[in-house]
Amino acid sequence: MVCDQFMMYTNYYRISNVFISSNVTSGHLWENEGSVNLTCSALGMDPIFSWTFNGGALPQDPRYQLSPDGSSLVISPVTRRDAGPFVCSASNPAFTQSSQPLLLTISYPISNVFISSNLTSGHLWENEGSVNLTCSALGTDPIFSWTFNGSALPQDPRYHLSPDGSSLVINPVTRRDTGPFVCSASNPANTQSSQPLLLSISLRPSGGIQCGAQSISDSHVELSCSWTGGSPPANVQLQLPPSIDAGANNEVKRNVSRSDITPSMTLTCRGAQEGYTDNCSLALGLPEDPGFKDNTTLPVTAGQPVVLVVNLVSCSRVSSAGVLPATFTWFNGTSSVASGGRVEITSNASFSQMMIANAMESDSGDYVCRAENLMGATSFSFRVHVSPAPEPPITPGGLSAGAIAGIVVGVLAVVVIVGVTVYFVLKKKKDKVARSEDRANTGRPKEDGSHYSTVLENVGEKAQPYYVNVDTRAAEHRYETLIRETAEHRYETLFPKTAAPDYSNINVKKTPRV
Repeated sequence: MVCDQFMMYTNYYRISNVFISSNVTSGHLWENEGSVNLTCSALGMDPIFSWTFNGGALPQDPRYQLSPDGSSLVISPVTRRDAGPFVCSASNPAFTQSSQPLLLTISYPISNVFISSNLTSGHLWENEGSVNLTCSALGTDPIFSWTFNGSALPQDPRYHLSPDGSSLVINPVTRRDTGPFVCSASNPANTQSSQPLLLSISLRPSGGIQCGAQSISDSHVELSCSWTGGSPPANVQLQLPPSIDAGANNEVKRNVSRSDITPSMTLTCRGAQEGYTDNCSLALGLPEDPGFKDNTTLPVTAGQPVVLVVNLVSCSRVSSAGVLPATFTWFNGTSSVASGGRVEITSNASFSQMMIANAMESDSGDYVCRAENLMGATSFSFRVHVSPAPEPPITPGGLSAGAIAGIVVGVLAVVVIVGVTVYFVLKKKKDKVARSEDRANTGRPKEDGSHYSTVLENVGEKAQPYYVNVDTRAAEHRYETLIRETAEHRYETLFPKTAAPDYSNINVKKTPRV
């Protein structure tokens, strides 16, 4: 009986099912904006509630408000420091039990947006280096975006964004990629942007180092070495034996007396930029073409082009030395020559060419090219001889089939015209003889038994004779013979090495008598 009463007492006073619930069931609990109500519940007789935060007592903070019975805790507004864990304990004189820890998920706005670079030292060289820009931010679930020069990122295959948009890789960089770059991070609470980031792109100098010389007076020349366009600027030195000018950024100049320059002198320029070097040399002498021989006769056949060339080359001991820029003037005898008609002149700072198209014998003569630079002038003499083009032999083997056919047709046309003319001349003569015989022998029999024709004549001035049975066989025979002989003679004259063709089968069309 006593045992049963004890069990009833124990079950009545036992604390169980201690549990913390929150009024936040979905969405975000935003820092400094939202509030939360935590409620502790328990089964058992007369539970007394107490709370712990991060394993200790609740903070002495006016944002924390407990209900009179201690079962409810309101935090308003919440901050990121209020994440917990929170634990609620329920107790009575007989038992005590604690809940499972509760953690609050505090969503907080974006802040501290910042762009960092993987470049910590050294240079980022154009067309050589790459850069990785990373955007970081504090806040819940930030979404990143980028701008470049105040606009969206270029649609450029050199630009690569990471899947979450927090990282931007540019490979390779160019001088157009200096920026500014801005990263923005956002969530439902707010949006914040970073400070603009400018990239420092190091540039190699434009092209190679340049050696230069120009006349500044009748007595002095300005020598220069330049290697511009670099960032940082290149260090340049000018060397003209026996001295070397101290280095300077991008360019060095020196004025030199012409009398101090000898034909064998060479200007040398040296440049250096962060481990990158270059040099050039310039021969300070008169224009030279080592392979040229003065007054060499150039034989040309008429109709072919005449090509005269001067190519200036340095004779300096420095094999890579360039030559001073020159201007070129061409002469035929004492007369200057310019481009026009059959003449074409092409020149640059070290080369000149004159071409005469379809050369004629009258183009023969002496030509001179005068090359002049700031140190003086050199003349290069040419002798041109244009010979007449040989007459091509006229042979059947040398003619095309069309040419031969044309000649034959022309010959036949001439033969036909001559034949027709001869025919009418002979016919006229025979008709005259026949009329005379007919007048004298009208009605008399001929030797072959036929009779002479009777001739009827009109007495009018314009009356034409009318002939009947005129005998023309002898004239026709002579006509055919003359045509064959004329054709054979024409062909043998045109084609002396070829046997004359057989014209025996020429069909001469006879004119019918009326």
